[in-house]
This record gives sequence, C-alpha cells and structure tokens, in this order.
Amino acid sequence: MDEPKKRLMEKVGLDEEKSQDAIEVVLDFIKEQLPENLRGMVDGFVSGDDDNPLNAVKGFFGGD
Repeated sequence: MDEPKKRLMEKVGLDEEKSQDAIEVVLDFIKEQLPENLRGMVDGFVSGDDDNPLNAVKGFFGGD
C-alpha cells in the first residue's frame, strides 16, 4: 500500500504518519460495509497475500 500513501503525501500534503492513518480509516470503513466473511479479503489484499482473489485486480489500482 505504498502507492496510496505516496499519493496522499504528494497530492494532499500529508506526512507519512497522517497518510497511513488516512488509509487505515478508509480501509476500516470499507471493511465495515462488507459482510463479515469478506472482510478478511481486504486485509489479504492490503498485506499482499498471493492467495487472495482480490490481488488479481490489484494491477488496475496501481499495485504490483
């Protein structure tokens, strides 16, 4: 999740710590909106878990 952090730092002018905090707030919000059985997929996507199906679309969002 370095790319979103980098973008927040560049475009909004947040420091690294505030950027990380903002990302965590957004991810927590997204997870709260999902059914409980899908919340782990978000964590796996963020951590780069290779077995996570969400990583198949990571390239669309600037991921590796």
